[in-house]
Amino acid sequence: MGAPRERERDASAKSGSVFRSCITREDRLDTLVGVFSPVRRVCLTVGVLITALGVALSGCTVSPPPAPQSTDTTHNTPPPPPHPTQIIMGIDSIGAGFNPHLLSDLSPVNAAISALVLPSAFRPVPDPNSPTGSRWDMDPTLLVSAEVTGQSPFTVTYKIRPEAQWTDNAPIAADDFWYLWRQMVSQPGVVDPAGYDLITAVQSLEGGKQAVVTFAQPYPAWRELFDNLLPAHIVKDVPGGFAAGLARTLPVTGGQFRVENIDPQRDEILIARNDRYWGPPAKPSLILFRRAGAPAALADSVRNGDTQVAQVHGGSAAFAQLSAIPDVRTARIVTPRVMQLTLRANQPKLAEAQVRKAILGLLDVDLLAAVGAGSDNTVTLDQAQVRSPSDPGYVPTAPPALSTSAALALLEGAGYQIESNTSVSPAPPGPGSTTTPVSTGPPEVIRGGISKDGRQLTLVIGVAANDPTSVAVANTAADQLRNVGIAASVLALDPVTLYGDALNDNRVDAIVGWHQAGGNLATLLASRYGCPALQTTEVWEPTIPANTPAATTGSMPSAVPSAVTPVPPAPSEPPGPNALFRAPSNLTGICDPSIQSNIDAALNGTKNINDVITAVEPRLWNMWTVLPILQDTTIVAVGPSVRNVSLSGSVPVGIVGDAGQWVKTGP
Repeated sequence: MGAPRERERDASAKSGSVFRSCITREDRLDTLVGVFSPVRRVCLTVGVLITALGVALSGCTVSPPPAPQSTDTTHNTPPPPPHPTQIIMGIDSIGAGFNPHLLSDLSPVNAAISALVLPSAFRPVPDPNSPTGSRWDMDPTLLVSAEVTGQSPFTVTYKIRPEAQWTDNAPIAADDFWYLWRQMVSQPGVVDPAGYDLITAVQSLEGGKQAVVTFAQPYPAWRELFDNLLPAHIVKDVPGGFAAGLARTLPVTGGQFRVENIDPQRDEILIARNDRYWGPPAKPSLILFRRAGAPAALADSVRNGDTQVAQVHGGSAAFAQLSAIPDVRTARIVTPRVMQLTLRANQPKLAEAQVRKAILGLLDVDLLAAVGAGSDNTVTLDQAQVRSPSDPGYVPTAPPALSTSAALALLEGAGYQIESNTSVSPAPPGPGSTTTPVSTGPPEVIRGGISKDGRQLTLVIGVAANDPTSVAVANTAADQLRNVGIAASVLALDPVTLYGDALNDNRVDAIVGWHQAGGNLATLLASRYGCPALQTTEVWEPTIPANTPAATTGSMPSAVPSAVTPVPPAPSEPPGPNALFRAPSNLTGICDPSIQSNIDAALNGTKNINDVITAVEPRLWNMWTVLPILQDTTIVAVGPSVRNVSLSGSVPVGIVGDAGQWVKTGP
């Protein structure tokens, strides 16, 4: 190996010596003028040959060994750190759906997500001096102004910010106000629509950035309308539409956050900061709502800092575990929903008040509430017809519970025959049952049957199939009724069918489900017990061109221009293409005309709602159509690594109302 290297060096040396000997002063002079002398040309030729020979010899040599490699251990690139501003919130489940205006979709998570990703004209803030504990303040990020601009007819004008837009760049406009009004009036199973029922028209001005809303009468609670606006241009074309299109998706939003992903299998929802939001940006870049698991698992996750915020159902043990963790703040809060069992008094077999009283008296409300609250969860009984336990003026108004013998005596007084005991085994679940009946101890003696004119008394309890809690409560109620001889069954249906065709076709005799809490009490009263809310009635909408230019620009008019003042047509005229048909919201099927004047006075503000409730509450109980069961209650916990989380938000939105201001300070 050394010999070839020496030959290579010798060749290079000879080549260099030849070049040096050939470079003379004469050659340098010739080179300066650009002409090579004969001697120069010979020297160059010899040099090239020698150089080529050297290169050839070097190609025959062995390549040197590779450079020695380091023996140090290779370090893998560390994984990227977790999102520094991602906040993880533990929950029980994501709920049944994401339309905040449907009874079947009411849940704590839906209320939270809607408040963060959907625009609202007004938003609730805590106010203990209001009848519901919340007042509604205008959201200045969506509206420039919102004010009453006319009294005859009662008119409210909303001026929408020009820059307000949905996440697909479509403007938030009067069309979205119009769409929500149309759906709240015409769709069954919506949340307390009495305020929307008073609207006669929604007109679009200023290129859609001004909505002029006219009412049939004054409505003091108008600020609670048009919350959680939906993107009309998207929802109307989604399969299922308003009634079912948002069961597992929120494709377009318009709040501080947008929905990044919904994973029903993992019970996870990821929302991200909305980069197209025109208002102050949210401080967290991501908030992940995920299933918390068992109480011990949640406590470990909070203790280790994996979960920063939690809102879950749980009892004293779960609350104690979370409270014992250093620097973790805990509280119990009620959610904006109450569970009720509603009898359909328009059914012939339920037409008599004493029959309804007997059926409701046979139910153990404490047991139903325990089932509805969940295993070992704190139970907040609801024992009033109008107010919820979360309302500042709430007091229990329920009459004393009936004994079983007293309830059966009422049925006997109504002409029913109570057969003798024939069995000691509970009857199997009804045809519509989807869950295992709840057992609370030894089976009670079953009576042979309760019958009239040779026909056994039956009761079909309808329930939304996508709500396992309501299904469990309905099954338990059916068990209790079967135990005394009533042929009760549970019919679990799609929510659209339950609140639509099933009611119209009288397929169910009762409904178990959630209703909203924390909203305007007069609106609640009119929606659930009012006589106008019983029938499918026509609501006239005048035909007025949309997007009509305003008479003036730059400032809001003091009154609605005469060009957009609605004039309802005479009742004798046939319905036009713009006519709306109002869906019933009074699920009881009956009303008490003697209290309707009080309901109307509360709705238009001529009577104090507290006085009206005092007057009508006993009459509502005497109707025996609605059995309040419980208000949903949860545990909230906040770890030390997140600031600005309030444990006492307004009832309609809970603790996430200020989530845009949450700041993560730790890992």
